Amino acid sequence: MKTALALVLTSMMIVALPAAAKKEGHGNPHAQDDAYSQGGKPAKEGKSKDGGGDAVSISISAGISVGGARDIARDVGIRPGTYQSLPPGMHNRLAKGKPLPPGIAKKQVNPQMLARLPAHPGHEWLVIGIDLVLVNIQTKIPVDILPGVF
Repeated sequence: MKTALALVLTSMMIVALPAAAKKEGHGNPHAQDDAYSQGGKPAKEGKSKDGGGDAVSISISAGISVGGARDIARDVGIRPGTYQSLPPGMHNRLAKGKPLPPGIAKKQVNPQMLARLPAHPGHEWLVIGIDLVLVNIQTKIPVDILPGVF
């Protein structure tokens, strides 16, 4: 009887461990740098507008803060105001985990700045409006947005 009880408890723990491991480390200590917000409000999460399930989960962190990116831009000679903000309608459609809106103006990052940014294989850094955006090369989906860097 003890053996059967031990076997049941062990199998329950084996099933529970992967679920607990997924929750561990789920939060981001740099959430204010990494959460894309509009007007001081965090970006919405949860169900998409079409009701098609949860928003896409992104696992890459840019590895740099907004302030760090601004410092690099300043060090390589990019002055504030060099780039213009996106129009409000287009700006609202730029979000992590969602495809880039068609026709959005994107520019290559200054090569000197690019050399100092963290490299992520399969991803590229782009300037979109005044934001620095890390985009998956194949899907063209932003995985991180550093707002107001420029």
